[in-house]
Amino acid sequence: MEEGMMQPFRKIPRPNGGFTKVVIWFGVFALLGVLSAAAYQSQPEPKKDQALNPSQQFIGTWQAELKGRPYFIVHIESITPKIVGSFSAAPGLNVSPNGEVTNIWSDAKLSDAHSMIEPKLDGKRLSFQYKSEEGDEQADSFEMVLINPDEATLRLTKTFDNQEGKFLSDEEIAKSMKPSHMKKVDNAAKKEQ
Repeated sequence: MEEGMMQPFRKIPRPNGGFTKVVIWFGVFALLGVLSAAAYQSQPEPKKDQALNPSQQFIGTWQAELKGRPYFIVHIESITPKIVGSFSAAPGLNVSPNGEVTNIWSDAKLSDAHSMIEPKLDGKRLSFQYKSEEGDEQADSFEMVLINPDEATLRLTKTFDNQEGKFLSDEEIAKSMKPSHMKKVDNAAKKEQ
């Protein structure tokens, strides 16, 4: 009796081993294709500014503000073939003993900006020198570091103390003026070749 029940199953045609392997491999590749497509589509699109390399993200106008009033303005027009930019500082900055800007007499204006001297770009770091007046013998040096495409810090790295007749040390500079938080105010970064 048991033999009779098993016979209907013996009559079912079975595929040979080669066909089974082909079907299994086809299924594996189809599954991998579906998973790859799903993984690709789930990735977020890069933001326009993030697609730019760090040096291109510098292009534009940046401001450090105190209560909505600009006290530093950095304007970068071009980075290739050379860096072209200008810098403006508000006349009459008041700085507290701990290096914080506490008051400005008059806003910094782009129309009062002077060209950057010897600007250098190193990845997310832009360094430059600046003379506030035509007769200045010693230039101040600054370093601007990108935090993201719309924010940066600006730090004084070298300055001459006219009263003391000497350059301030790094420690003296750190005490006299803390780095300033800069925001890009014209998000129109130009793509350069």
